[in-house]
Amino acid sequence: MNKYSAEYFAKSFYDEHNFPLAYQKGMSCEERENWKQALTDKIRELMAFPKTMYEEPKVHLLLSKKRENYRIEKYEMSPEPNLWITFFLMVPDFASEKHQTPGVLCLPGTGWTKEALCGEDFCDLDYDPPQPITGIGHRYYYANVQALHYVKNGMTAIACEDIGVGEHAGKSLDVNDIEKLLIGQGRSIMGVTVEIRLALLKWLKKLPFVDRNRIAISGHSLGVDSAMHVVLLDTDVKAFVYNDFICDTQQRISAICPPEHFYPNCWHMYPGIYRWYSYPDLLAAYAPRKLFITEGGMTEHLERLANVYAEYGALENFRYEHYREYSAPENRKHDHEPLPKGLTHAEYFEFANVNPEKHFFKFEAAIPWLKDALK
Repeated sequence: MNKYSAEYFAKSFYDEHNFPLAYQKGMSCEERENWKQALTDKIRELMAFPKTMYEEPKVHLLLSKKRENYRIEKYEMSPEPNLWITFFLMVPDFASEKHQTPGVLCLPGTGWTKEALCGEDFCDLDYDPPQPITGIGHRYYYANVQALHYVKNGMTAIACEDIGVGEHAGKSLDVNDIEKLLIGQGRSIMGVTVEIRLALLKWLKKLPFVDRNRIAISGHSLGVDSAMHVVLLDTDVKAFVYNDFICDTQQRISAICPPEHFYPNCWHMYPGIYRWYSYPDLLAAYAPRKLFITEGGMTEHLERLANVYAEYGALENFRYEHYREYSAPENRKHDHEPLPKGLTHAEYFEFANVNPEKHFFKFEAAIPWLKDALK
């Protein structure tokens, strides 16, 4: 590559993998806690939460509908001035102050509306159907209705959506334009998203029919990105369903570009995201709380995370499963091989033990795991 190229300069940062806040194997208990505090403090700094955040978010009930064995309620919430979002709450019929349920915050994949997470017919909710992002289809619809799966299994579930999706789409600006406006003010879509989801958890934990000692987050695909930050900032989260493959995104960028460009979209980004820590480091900081990675990933990352849980003496709190195609060790042909550069997307997924065509919410594994984790 031409050494005078700005591309060469910019990409050179991604070939370095020395994160100042990376987890270090063999840390003492005190060193681990100091590291976790430093990492969490850095997240708060990079999220750039505003001083105008409300101590208690403003929440108003908009509608309530009865369903078989549960009800669905729509709310609006304001965590700070001029920021309003809507979300659904799904509550089992038996839930009461005497019969509290677990509470689960459900975070969707790219382009999924909150209605889709609930398996709802838009026309029965008294307003026009929200528009999904152009070009993003809803594959594996039945599998991905996270909130519906959870409420049918006796849990109170919140279903929300991302900025730029459904009712939260811009009227004249797309999500990338909104990100540019936020960056100009030192904010980011990720920072605002984490702020919103922390506010949702704060409200969920105060519902009289929800047991605040049994709070979980369930994230699919894009949803795991914000979830990894939220669970570190809200230590009441007891269990985390991570429905994706574990990925060091900086490593992925370095391996794929070139020949095929891979740059995460604005939903995944915020200033400094790849400077201080990797995503596996965020998951390491979540230990020793309960974690289930449903779609595997590179064995080196999974083994490293298992080692972190072992150092805490809590290996039983960590579980992972591979895609079916990679469940047998002999099918993971590149385990422990150095990740080469210049990969195509397909080649990278083979190294990462991922079948992107089978990327959906693994409810058949996630539901029983979470029910057990929240006993």
